[in-house]
Amino acid sequence: MCPHKRPFLYKMSKKSNSTNSLGDLLSASQLKQLGADKIAPKIPKPIYIKTFEELEKAAQKWQKSSQIAIDTEFDDNNNYYGRHLCLVQIYDKDKIYLIDTVKLEGNIKPLLQILENPNIEKIFHSCSSDLIVVGDVCECAIKSIQDTALMYRFLLKSSNDIGLQNLVEEKLNIELEKQEQVSDWAKRPLSKSQLIYAATDVVYLFELFEILKKELQELNRWDWYNEERQKLEEIGIESATSKTNLEDKNIITALKSAIKYKFPEENTVRFAIYWNLRNQIAKSVNRPHYRIISNNHLAELVVKPPQKLQDWQNLRGSSHHFKKRANEFFELSKLDLSNRKNQFFEELDRKAEKKEEYYQEKKQHQRALHQREIMFSNLREALTNYNGLNIQSLILSNKNKNDVLWNGIESVTNSWKMKILEEIATTKEWNMDILKGSLKK
Repeated sequence: MCPHKRPFLYKMSKKSNSTNSLGDLLSASQLKQLGADKIAPKIPKPIYIKTFEELEKAAQKWQKSSQIAIDTEFDDNNNYYGRHLCLVQIYDKDKIYLIDTVKLEGNIKPLLQILENPNIEKIFHSCSSDLIVVGDVCECAIKSIQDTALMYRFLLKSSNDIGLQNLVEEKLNIELEKQEQVSDWAKRPLSKSQLIYAATDVVYLFELFEILKKELQELNRWDWYNEERQKLEEIGIESATSKTNLEDKNIITALKSAIKYKFPEENTVRFAIYWNLRNQIAKSVNRPHYRIISNNHLAELVVKPPQKLQDWQNLRGSSHHFKKRANEFFELSKLDLSNRKNQFFEELDRKAEKKEEYYQEKKQHQRALHQREIMFSNLREALTNYNGLNIQSLILSNKNKNDVLWNGIESVTNSWKMKILEEIATTKEWNMDILKGSLKK
């Protein structure tokens, strides 16, 4: 079972389909949308799993597989409060399974055992969000990951990032319908078009994986990709094992939202206090923050708070959930913050101390940082034409710059990247040692 107890997302309709097979749901034209007439004589009819017994039986079958294709659908604070895993799609080359994690109410231990099994390879397309949500919601770190989106990046096409729809069209000449991308996946029952969309997200992954693997091997880039994709597991591990206290997370998130408005310190803290109360309300009614009141409205209330309770209760642009507890916001608006005695001020002080430490370290290492920055820029420029290829985005992106400058080139590279960088440095007669090692104490 997912360890985090989630609120019940949506009241089930009594008309919810009770059959185990989705074959009765799909018309001939809808089955055709799955591509059955284009890539195979027959596409397996999806099996809809909604009970623990059905999941347990399917998992016993998956345990015998060496590979599965997988995708997830989730709600990440879009329609409901927090993150919710709503549906998991699995294709085992025999059948497509749609695991309804909402109806299972998080009781998915047999599935989590499959995801954590290092002997079963999981083929995703663009898996970072899936790994984060499964890690956060279920404290599960998925093992043995392949990612067709990452594979495509190593082809070094003009467009490095590609969606599944475009990849299927480019490699298989099949056009997919993607109108359900922004569906409410927590609402039940799922529509026929949602079920079709969910099935198409996994049915082509095996074929795409084999095509891309062959192309990368022919280009001698399979080892590049293989070393890089092993890092994917770290995303899930970090999400599943994050030890940050929930209250501390909320303090940090509230202040991060407040700092964007460049308020004076007291107003920054008042915004964070408002944000914290809004978060409590959102959680209690199972709605996203923005459905209670937007950040911009909170910022306006900080700058120009209404002077009468009635004005707070009739505030335009706020939900009825906000208006029901407007008296609490009204009291917070009168709160004296001059003594700086709360957790938000403490966090601001910690941030200020870290900032001062950073400036002192920067001053101490000014010359070394300058030399590193020049070398970093030179290497990035050289990577735009490595044997006629632009591999800059694969090896040194600008988002890595701070890590490289302070922690050394080793912090953002692996063996194949380092080999290329050292080859460039040798050819150009540059001293790569400048970028090696950490400058921090």
